[in-house]
Amino acid sequence: WLIDTQNFSGYWSNGKNQTRNTLAAIETLDWVDYSATNAKTLAIDWMVLNDPNNSDSLARAITALSISNNSFKDELSADLILEVNTSTGGFGYSKYYQQDNLTTALALKALTQSEYFGEDGTDLTVYETLYELLVAQNEDGGYGYTPNGDSALTPTELALDALLPYDGFTFEAEGSS
Repeated sequence: WLIDTQNFSGYWSNGKNQTRNTLAAIETLDWVDYSATNAKTLAIDWMVLNDPNNSDSLARAITALSISNNSFKDELSADLILEVNTSTGGFGYSKYYQQDNLTTALALKALTQSEYFGEDGTDLTVYETLYELLVAQNEDGGYGYTPNGDSALTPTELALDALLPYDGFTFEAEGSS
């Protein structure tokens, strides 16, 4: 069914959910290791050619490119880092939008999977984003759509997915050993 419902251009769905649904299909095809078709390659090509124009789409495109180990992910990762909300360290839908947990989680996942730490390897955006997502967690353990918002399923799932690679990670104070 998944292969049969792919658009001839490479994406799934129509309208505003194309990027979200296409990434979900790419991740599913990768998870089941379905390599007998060019569906995943076609979808990844669509993600690149679609010219992501906001932080959400950019993060999803980087994640898709990271799955295929496409070197274009570094260029998109550099673009994503420029989208960070410098007043908070998190991400909003676009650079000057209010920080939200969905986009911050997507950005953290994308930057983590791409293993991009800036051209000189010292960019702290990943750690700043990790910190912002950690402190946005509600007392009940969930995440709201915005920091301090009521916990909901989608932002909690995305945050946990983004945080999984950091299980056991701790921040050390400067000068401590």
